[in-house]
Amino acid sequence: MPTHPPDLPKATRSLPDRPNLRHLKDQAKDLFKSGQAESLTNAQFKVAREYGFASWQKLRDHVNSLEEIGQLKQAIDSNDLEGVRNLMTRNPQLHHAALGYNKNGPLTWVAECRVQWEPPRATRLAMAKWVIDHGSDVHQGGDGPLIRASLFGYRITMMELLLELGADVNAEWNGYYPIIFAPCETLEPESLRWLLDHGARPNVGREGRKYPGTALDQVIAGYARSANLGACIDILVGAGGITRYNFPPLIDLLCGRIDRLAAHVEADPGLASAISGIRFWRDRGTQAHAAWSYASARGGRVRQCGGDYIPSGSGRGCECAGHGG
Repeated sequence: MPTHPPDLPKATRSLPDRPNLRHLKDQAKDLFKSGQAESLTNAQFKVAREYGFASWQKLRDHVNSLEEIGQLKQAIDSNDLEGVRNLMTRNPQLHHAALGYNKNGPLTWVAECRVQWEPPRATRLAMAKWVIDHGSDVHQGGDGPLIRASLFGYRITMMELLLELGADVNAEWNGYYPIIFAPCETLEPESLRWLLDHGARPNVGREGRKYPGTALDQVIAGYARSANLGACIDILVGAGGITRYNFPPLIDLLCGRIDRLAAHVEADPGLASAISGIRFWRDRGTQAHAAWSYASARGGRVRQCGGDYIPSGSGRGCECAGHGG
């Protein structure tokens, strides 16, 4: 079965990441001079088809658009509002350019404030408002701008602007990743709390979705380690969050509540070793698996030890010894 549209030639060469029109023109000239084309026009046509384009004009337009996208990215990264205005006014199609995370669009790149890594300045906020007012969709890619802004708490002013301009805190990025999962992934309590305060639902589990769990599931089963883990768990529990990892000793271990964990084990000395047979934290490599694997491997008695497992920065740790094998 063909993998390219039937009206286009199959490409025999790939364009570089930053193609240069002058270089392509030189290729056509060389082809003509070598006698492999009847004319320069014919040589350009052959070069275009080598790269999978139906005509030289389509190849030229594609290369020019990539140059414009590069200029737009540079203007965004340097907080050049006037440059962004000029480029997008001259070519409104740039509102839909493949730019930013997952090629989500220029607005997503503006909202992410990734270059430079800093809180959004007044100019960056004005830039986001201008591109929305002049053609960019605040919901592009399933509210891509909001999900990228919510990865870090220092971007809350951008989140506020996006919400004011119509963003949906309960959207699902690309149809499978709820907005609230972003601060759950990066363990950012400020943006997590902000989303909840502005109507985000914590219990967003949906079977059949690529990530079917709730926000609390996402925090507990994540791969990141941070002193903010306990704070994020507490925020979600306080908001009525539920989890398939609903086991108090595990939650207390992840939150660094060693006194409570000790009480659980003292009440049931066989708890740590017995827990290894329970399968609901089978996600190997996650916080939940790492935490309880550590505890169950030691079994029984819990004491303070200075930070062996509890997420870095908490200043606390635990070691279980003496029970089980």
